Order: sequence, then structure tokens, then C-alpha cells
Amino acid sequence: MYETAYDFNESLLQVTVVYAGDEARLVLSGELDVASAYRVDEELRRAVDHGARMLVLDMSRTSFLDMSGVRALIDGARSARSSGAHMRLAGLADAPRRLVDALSAQLLLGVV
Repeated sequence: MYETAYDFNESLLQVTVVYAGDEARLVLSGELDVASAYRVDEELRRAVDHGARMLVLDMSRTSFLDMSGVRALIDGARSARSSGAHMRLAGLADAPRRLVDALSAQLLLGVV
């Protein structure tokens, strides 16, 4: 099993990426908003370029999500699909889940 991890720090968001085989798990800790959304987009693209076919975004530590963050997630899911990969969200906390539910984006984002 091939595994590597990367940490990226933003002022209010930390992204940890762990690769195992063809899966990339991105653990998002903090706030996914207008200031940090670009970073998630970059890391999703990097994971696909790295050969990941399953992208799992662990959002159990994501305390805040705004529309910019949702947009980055939707764009990431679409980009992954167009590259032959799949993306899903796991561990969505209550506050971010309310926004995803209000937008009826659960299926699009692969919420589990």
C-alpha cells in the first residue's frame, strides 16, 4: 500500500491529504469559505493528477461552510467526474450540512 500525506495551512483551514492506492482522503479542518475555497480546489485537482480515482473529503472537522466553499465542492465533484474519478463527502457536521441540505446538493456532492 502506497501512502503519503501532505498538510496545507490556511489562516482558518487546514487540509491534510492522505493517499492510499487510488484513493485520496482530504481532511478539512476549520472554515471552508471565500478565503480558503481555492485551496480545496487546488488539492482536489492535485489528487486527480496524482492518480486518485476516489476522492473522500472528510468534513467532520469543518466548522463553517459558505457558498464559496459549496461552489468549490461542486466544481471539484464535476471536475473529478470529467476525469473519471468520484468524489464524496463524509462526516459533514451539522452547520455545514444545513447549507448543503438547503441547496439540495447532497446527491451532487455524494454526501454520506
